[in-house]
Amino acid sequence: MSNLNEIKLKTFINSREIYPDEDIEGVCVLSGLDLNKKLHDIKIYIKTNYIKDKYKNIGGKKVVLQKVEINLDKSITEGGLVKVPFKFKVNKKVPVSIHKSHIWIKTCLKENGKNKLEEKYYIDILPPKYIENTIYVIENLGFSLIEVENKYTENKYDNLPFIQCFKFRKLKEALDQNENDIEIFFKQKKEFIEVYLNQNIKVTFEYKYINDLNYLTNKIYSVIKFKI
Repeated sequence: MSNLNEIKLKTFINSREIYPDEDIEGVCVLSGLDLNKKLHDIKIYIKTNYIKDKYKNIGGKKVVLQKVEINLDKSITEGGLVKVPFKFKVNKKVPVSIHKSHIWIKTCLKENGKNKLEEKYYIDILPPKYIENTIYVIENLGFSLIEVENKYTENKYDNLPFIQCFKFRKLKEALDQNENDIEIFFKQKKEFIEVYLNQNIKVTFEYKYINDLNYLTNKIYSVIKFKI
């Protein structure tokens, strides 16, 4: 049974929908009647999960994508609230929220030197233009996006144990036929994007052409035409 006097933590975010490489803003509100409790810091995590091996039923591994620490050095005063605003930039390589890829914020309060409170808050990471336009082009070539998963990889990319994979199927293909399925994943470089098709075929887009749909269509068609 909870103590009516205990400190409570609530997190509010200005918008649930956020693009990678953009600011996320909000406020953590602490309330309670306990006095003289030293509040050391609040840690804010952006987290997701990934599939270790779905064929062996090993999944649901959680991973920290980003961590921000806010030093408080405050105490709750009688009948008072402590409001802690925050603002930070979401890492541009955070995966998008789509299908089986879920992203959430976890806030943790450290009280008297120990982790005391935790709160979980789901957010939607929207696809940047290079993902949005690539999906659009592939669907225009006669495919449908059927699955997005964060899959385990032994070769860590950006110090993460997974890659985000997008699977497409031809529109007229039977559900049990998958020989023409396409699976892609992206790697961001400084001046261009690498798109890997079925693990071993690579096509690159320069950032300056990301909104040129004709350019993208020609590039993508050149590597998937054997599936059409």
